[in-house]
Amino acid sequence: MKKEVKFNTEYEVSSKDILLTIVIGNGQPGSSRVKLNGKLIAGGDINGLVIGKGNEIKGSTLKITTVVNDFQINTNRTSVQYLLSGGTESKRYYLEANVDIDGDSVYYFTNIKFI
Repeated sequence: MKKEVKFNTEYEVSSKDILLTIVIGNGQPGSSRVKLNGKLIAGGDINGLVIGKGNEIKGSTLKITTVVNDFQINTNRTSVQYLLSGGTESKRYYLEANVDIDGDSVYYFTNIKFI
């Protein structure tokens, strides 16, 4: 049975490019899909993705779905970090969850509103 983690936050933009990096931890495999205002802008491994100029995406919502699969035999722990930069300050959002059964997946649903 899949487990879900939901996270909502806001990120204060500036006039610079807003960058997103997603780091999946604990040696577990995973992948992400990134949508801005409902439009798919990236998928797979996300490293230094330019979301857009802050003043152009202000008021927009970034929706990220990250699926982390429990592959490691020594832990059922999964984690994901969302790193945002280019706004008034850089932010790091860290989420984690344990799967109940070896080999299960955790679905991380994250919404970030640009303010």
